[in-house]
Amino acid sequence: MIWTPGRLIYYLIFETIRRTAKPVKLPVPVISVGNLSLGGTGKTPLVMHLARSIPGAAVLSRGYGSKGKGTREVFPDSDPRDVGDEPLLIKRKTDCPVFVGKDRAESGRVASGRGAKALILDDGFQYWGILKDAEIVILSARELSAGVHLLPWGKWREPLSALKRASIVILNYKLEPIPDDLPELGMKTAAMRYRPAIDLTGKRVFGFCGLGDNGSFRQTLSAAGAEVAGFIGFPDHHFYTRKEAERILRLARERDAIPATSSKDMVRVPPEFAGEMLEVEIKVELQPPSSLSFSL
Repeated sequence: MIWTPGRLIYYLIFETIRRTAKPVKLPVPVISVGNLSLGGTGKTPLVMHLARSIPGAAVLSRGYGSKGKGTREVFPDSDPRDVGDEPLLIKRKTDCPVFVGKDRAESGRVASGRGAKALILDDGFQYWGILKDAEIVILSARELSAGVHLLPWGKWREPLSALKRASIVILNYKLEPIPDDLPELGMKTAAMRYRPAIDLTGKRVFGFCGLGDNGSFRQTLSAAGAEVAGFIGFPDHHFYTRKEAERILRLARERDAIPATSSKDMVRVPPEFAGEMLEVEIKVELQPPSSLSFSL
């Protein structure tokens, strides 16, 4: 990585904030799931995997793009614009208690006060307000192979040297096979990949999504056996308007296809259109399967 003046200034400010933070200790264990880059690494699927695996856990999220104030508990019928799309998806898919708020230390106190035995801190690697008992960092295997390019011009928040703070690194191969030998990162490393939770063999679909990695969802459709008759990508966390939903349905009909989208996108589709669209869920496979047993 080349240290340009812009990258150096960004990193010095970042490190100053980190080193001057005063994190608080919460009364229950805190497991952080985070990354070094912006979006599309697979944090949400892994958070849901942990939420299903850890008895008595609650999830703490900032609630990206949410409009509400203070700490709010997420319910299955919460407005995604108030609590964020990812927290609502986690709640609906795991039934784990989920709390959102910018002050996640406050959210953690609320969650533990309501009986949580452990806390899963979503996107927590760069959150300095809480002392953490375990730091899980997810890296996109494809992004790693392309090289590290720091903000403000690249996608990486921190250089690879930051991994020294992690308890374990999970390399996400998404739909690609996991190699026998993982890259050497100088610390405990495991791998994960996605598996479509639905068989679409023989089905013709029109795909659409607004994710951190839209190409990965298109690959998911093919991996599920679908014939992809068309595809539209939207920005990450995009909330669909009625006009957009109607256009998607029209384009799918013109191609004699079923409109199909990801679980995260489905919570952002106007409810009156959701019944006409196919949700394509994914499952997480870890290699080795016991790689996160330290945190369970």
